Amino acid sequence: QTGVKEGMVVKIPKKSGSVIIEENTLNYVVQNGDSAYSILEKYNTTLDELLRLNPEAINGLKSGMTLKLPLQKGAKIVKYGSAGKLKRANDNEINVVMMLPFDVANNPQLKNSQAMQFFTGAKLALTRLMKNGKNVNVKVIDSKKGSIQDILSTTDFSKTDAVIGPLNTSDVTEVANFFSNSGIAVISPYANDDSLNSFTDLIISNPKDEAIADQILEEINKNFAGEQVYLLTNRDDQELANYTKRQLEKQLKANVVIVDNAAKIVQPHDKVDGVDYYTPIITVLVGDDDTLGKQYLEKLKSFNKDNIKAYGIKSVSVYDVYSAENAKNIDAFREFGFVYSTARLINTRDTEVQSVLKDFKDVYCEFPTRYEQLGYDVMYDIVDRMNNKGDVMNNISSEYTRISSKFAYKKLAGSKAYTNDASRVVRLPKK
Repeated sequence: QTGVKEGMVVKIPKKSGSVIIEENTLNYVVQNGDSAYSILEKYNTTLDELLRLNPEAINGLKSGMTLKLPLQKGAKIVKYGSAGKLKRANDNEINVVMMLPFDVANNPQLKNSQAMQFFTGAKLALTRLMKNGKNVNVKVIDSKKGSIQDILSTTDFSKTDAVIGPLNTSDVTEVANFFSNSGIAVISPYANDDSLNSFTDLIISNPKDEAIADQILEEINKNFAGEQVYLLTNRDDQELANYTKRQLEKQLKANVVIVDNAAKIVQPHDKVDGVDYYTPIITVLVGDDDTLGKQYLEKLKSFNKDNIKAYGIKSVSVYDVYSAENAKNIDAFREFGFVYSTARLINTRDTEVQSVLKDFKDVYCEFPTRYEQLGYDVMYDIVDRMNNKGDVMNNISSEYTRISSKFAYKKLAGSKAYTNDASRVVRLPKK
């Protein structure tokens, strides 16, 4: 080996996946059999430079560790593609790329990360899809291993039908821009910011919180009689509560108060000639904080049930109508004719859902987390829609419910992307 010299052509990454480019360095993953001498010789660098970029190498090299090596000035990088240049192969294969932020090098608790949980669910979906006759080729990319642009330009996507991921808005934006008008679907499993609506071939799987809130706004609209409205929420869902407040004030001219503790919800009460009179109020729990959900239920129990209209936007554990352990809570909510809307709901009485949950328990010994549910649902839904040529767009408008998510894709007004706007309304009518 003579090292990297000016004018040479460097292919990155190699088929082994051991090298990627990042700024002015090569990120090289040490392979079995590598020695410091062989790496210095191969990449035409010095021990001093190696140690300057990788101080930890002073303790020796280990297989799997990542080294930064200087990219020689003038080296030409062969890139597989650039934005707007790719086209889907439309062959007789299904080829899916998963691009998730594993961040292997800096994440010692990888198994607990959102990306790994999503991947865990997706793997189970692939197993079940293959049992059902779908042959799927999958490539997994760590989107934290270098810049998104370098990963995109130096990865061979020539046989790709769909890319699932990444998770955050900025990364999805770069990926969607790269594949725009290619016929290769990019699926955003979590990010759903309005800025993504301008991309063609983009499928946004996660319904917007506003779409979930709109379901309850419609319910309140039908039954509103001028009551004081309390929105109970926490800091994480403050923006959604603000949206709900604005809509109630605009649509109904309602008097709306946002509170962060159930104790701040007040039902006025008077006693005249020994008779109790309660002022009707409306309460809405906005968000998916389980602790706040329990607090909300206990507060509701203290009110006069005939003068309360109670709702929920998003779901918490005490709403779970399919949990046998939750029967008393559900009975309590029925006293108020409770209604809530949610993007995710696991019907544990459904035979297919029971089968999936059994697989999760057999393989992973646990009930799937939210991100495992999302990984399963998104992977299963996208591949299940594909024909034998890997085309997902031929069946994008059909409506399906997976283990916890419902998918109904459409192009909303002014949007080029396909957006899932499906959420479910659960009613607990009074007995």
